[in-house]
Amino acid sequence: MVYQLAGTFTLLSCLISMWHMTAHLRKMNQPDVQRRILAILWMSPIYAITSWFSLVFHSAEGYLAIIKDGYESYIIYQFLSFCIAVLGKGDRNAVVDLLARRADHMTPPFRLFGVFEICCSCCRPDPYVNDRALADAILLQCQFFALQFVFFRPLTTTAMVVLDKLQYYGLGTGPTDYRSPQFYIVIVQNVSIFVAFAGLLKFYHAVDQDLAWCRPFAKFLCIKGVVFMTFWQGLALGILAQTTDVGGQDADEWGKSAQNFLICLEMLLFSIAHFYCFPTEEWEEGYRV
Repeated sequence: MVYQLAGTFTLLSCLISMWHMTAHLRKMNQPDVQRRILAILWMSPIYAITSWFSLVFHSAEGYLAIIKDGYESYIIYQFLSFCIAVLGKGDRNAVVDLLARRADHMTPPFRLFGVFEICCSCCRPDPYVNDRALADAILLQCQFFALQFVFFRPLTTTAMVVLDKLQYYGLGTGPTDYRSPQFYIVIVQNVSIFVAFAGLLKFYHAVDQDLAWCRPFAKFLCIKGVVFMTFWQGLALGILAQTTDVGGQDADEWGKSAQNFLICLEMLLFSIAHFYCFPTEEWEEGYRV
């Protein structure tokens, strides 16, 4: 019954998403922007399909997680690229010029133990030289914060899958033991997600007035909900499974199955939300007021 119900959610999510994507393809008025929207819309079907297959074929769950998490990391950067495409029509310099006009209202780039400043000093001017240099530094850092998630997310997921297959927990007794490598990989994942979220949030606050006409906050919540909330939901279910009685079932398997079932349901809800948050009408000529 669980498989059939999750499969129904998955099928409905795919149908709604495909209908939505077809609408964008028929009305491709701004290709540079709408190509990125299509990449974002693929998120719900990919999440739902991989979660349903993981629910049915437990042995393939790890490999499917790599696919899902790899696309998840790609979407984070695509959303930032979407905002840049809307603001500058694909021209990064135009976005820098736009940010420079708001330099008085922007906070300086985050300082990460001087690492980011050292990395940028060899190829970029000092961000405090003028407004444009500050704007360029802020945009570059937001892009860097998103890209680090693109690198770390699939890497850490692959490491978790390999360790799980080998059933290797170091000096610990399980994946939640602080002496196991899995415990520290989860910490790295959390830090990476936090940094990516901080980068997106910083960029959003810098350009929210310029993007107000296309409701950026609703779009931002859709991305945040799928990527960040599902990750923390998985952690919460894993901890719940380890600390409560799950009816004699393997705690790890129960946590993963519950997560996959909930994702199948949630992707149906998010595919509906995407339909309202990423309408085709926004990209028609004369829509913006």
